[in-house]
Amino acid sequence: MHSAAMKDEGNTNYRNGNAIAKYSREFRHIRNDVLTRDQRCCLVCKMTEADNGQELDVHHIDFDKNNNVIENFASLCKMCHSTRNGKPERRMRFANELYALLSDLYGYQKRCSISVSGRIIITSPTGS
Repeated sequence: MHSAAMKDEGNTNYRNGNAIAKYSREFRHIRNDVLTRDQRCCLVCKMTEADNGQELDVHHIDFDKNNNVIENFASLCKMCHSTRNGKPERRMRFANELYALLSDLYGYQKRCSISVSGRIIITSPTGS
């Protein structure tokens, strides 16, 4: 089961059952702006909060809870959010997919990510 595999040592973002980093006050303020921008719809599967019956998650694309610029966020349903985490290579691939999607949808500058020592690093815009 996915949730069991993500507990304790299986989850690189948690230590002893606690999140490594807490969400900032700034994130809590921008969260609603992101949901509004994305029309309260999961960017991956297109399911709305109303269809799903649950609030959407607001995902930090680069997994850095201190990077609170709107271009670093994506609204995701809980299923899409949970299946997009994992090993750094998978997280990097998903980050690149989301950056491309946000660029197409909202005209944000294209970005890409690379993995350095297991952390996702956002590079300069692609194609420039």
